[in-house]
Amino acid sequence: MDGARRYVDATSAWLREEGGLEGLRLVVDLSAGAATTTAPAVLKALGADTCLLHEAGSRPINDRCGTEHPAAFLEALRARGGSGLAFDGDADRLLLADEEGEILDGHDALAVLARDWKARGRLPGDVVVSTVMANLGLEESLGACGVRLERTAVGDRNVAVRMRETGAALGGEPSGHVVIERDGALIGDALVAGVRVLQAARRSGKTLAQLRRETPRYPQLLVNVRVTERRPIEELGDLAGAIREVEAGLGERGRVVVRYSGTEPLLRIMAEGRDRDEVERAVARIERAAAPIRAPS
Repeated sequence: MDGARRYVDATSAWLREEGGLEGLRLVVDLSAGAATTTAPAVLKALGADTCLLHEAGSRPINDRCGTEHPAAFLEALRARGGSGLAFDGDADRLLLADEEGEILDGHDALAVLARDWKARGRLPGDVVVSTVMANLGLEESLGACGVRLERTAVGDRNVAVRMRETGAALGGEPSGHVVIERDGALIGDALVAGVRVLQAARRSGKTLAQLRRETPRYPQLLVNVRVTERRPIEELGDLAGAIREVEAGLGERGRVVVRYSGTEPLLRIMAEGRDRDEVERAVARIERAAAPIRAPS
């Protein structure tokens, strides 16, 4: 038996323990990538009625398809009806789409799973791990049901490390990386995460659209400033001062994250809060203060 067949058999059996997907109409965007040989078989074993898009060889991986380019996925979903599941090329990142044709990303997946696991006593320590980019709405939604959001630096590797440190069983990023603990192992499999969200929705008796609306999403703005150097922010007096000023102004209404990209000469400025105008002013204030290290346009 080859590796793909072993994966399909073992994963189908494990997922089936929490119920099947019989009667579910599901549009599945495979992104012409790694999920092509396995996701259809697992979903079929679970009873889902699938419409498959962008199978292997149909186009280059991630080319105008999958989580990177969901337009075709959403168009097919709206034409066929039902809900949807999309992967990226290496199948470690997912998007879902609800019955109204609206996207659910990693933020929504974590919210749905956390509420379900909390209600069933399956959330050790009542903690979920995400990154500094997780929306305040997720933190508030989890807090309302007694779950703490633990933040770490951007990157699913950082999420996994903090999960190990805290004993968390669930973590992920807004981009769609979802990490699930099973028997001491951390699993970053988009198919597993997507099915678990669909199963949680079935248990709740609610549609994905209803579940999406249960978690607020506050205005969030990210601006990238190309820089000539990555000097420590605390050594840049005007920039550090602007960040402190903005944080004091936002108070508990919002937050700010300013960091350098790990791979590009970019300063990433993110602010979020309940008022979009206030968020835009906050980012503009910090962006002006970054002028000493801004690269010529």
